[in-house]
Amino acid sequence: MTKNKWILVVAVVLAAALFFYWFYFSKPSAFPADDQAIAEINRTFPKAYSRTIQEAIEIDDRHMVLPFISKVKNYGLSYWVWRNHKWNVVSVDTKGKPAVWKIHRNDPSSYVIVWNLPPDHPLSAIDFYLVRDRGYHNSGNRENYQPKIQMKKKISLQEKSYGVIPFPEQWTAAVNLVAQAESDQNIDPLTMGMFPQQSMYIGWVSYDKARKESRILFDGPTYSRNYEAIEDLRPVNESDMESP
Repeated sequence: MTKNKWILVVAVVLAAALFFYWFYFSKPSAFPADDQAIAEINRTFPKAYSRTIQEAIEIDDRHMVLPFISKVKNYGLSYWVWRNHKWNVVSVDTKGKPAVWKIHRNDPSSYVIVWNLPPDHPLSAIDFYLVRDRGYHNSGNRENYQPKIQMKKKISLQEKSYGVIPFPEQWTAAVNLVAQAESDQNIDPLTMGMFPQQSMYIGWVSYDKARKESRILFDGPTYSRNYEAIEDLRPVNESDMESP
């Protein structure tokens, strides 16, 4: 191969490498303005009928959550990811159900809890629970007892009826410990599978101003790309939770 051909090959390889880096790994651009975000939500999922962005909440430099109000007065959530050199809507929930977004599936410290509840509903607080039910099972000659795990995080809705909170550090530690103990069984500790004694889940209880339980019924369409791990939380009763 002649010298000129070598130079051409090297130039092409370098150009391809630079393009690959620019396309996949370059620093995210500024997030779209509200009117552009509304248009993109409705283009991605026309049934969202988004009209007003309540707030653009940054999770990190490549992940955003935008709670919104629709034309029919629903309170929804849109999830955004910087991917392939642009901001993409990866999920839309038209009813704003409390959910956990596992940004990195195998890293609980990256998880966030998200919600957008209607402000005209008489709610004043939410209690979130990380729970593993008490269990016992036999495996050959081994007998295994699994103690109850229950952790609570209180959230006030007095100022805002929507929000995003990071996974509490104690919750992260608990999930990692359970995952390590169950790694030989290849079970995701934060899924509600066929074997509840081996799994964990996140539950939630909502309260009115008198600290009485108050339920919300959620009924509306959702959109999500398969590769995103966004899971609805489980409504529970306070009576199902153990007191200290």
